[in-house]
Amino acid sequence: MKHEGKPFKNVRSIIADKNGNIWLGGNDGLWSYDGITFTNYTRQFVGYIYEDKNGNI
Repeated sequence: MKHEGKPFKNVRSIIADKNGNIWLGGNDGLWSYDGITFTNYTRQFVGYIYEDKNGNI
């Protein structure tokens, strides 16, 4: 997968949420992918991603 034309590197965590969005966490921060668009939430390292029973990431 690529974001901003660059490949993701050192992905540490990847999950699919209950809505079908893909979440990636690692050296590039926290990103979601809805099948069309990548959205960045932080550029700081993310080691784990978890979705709680209410759908919160």
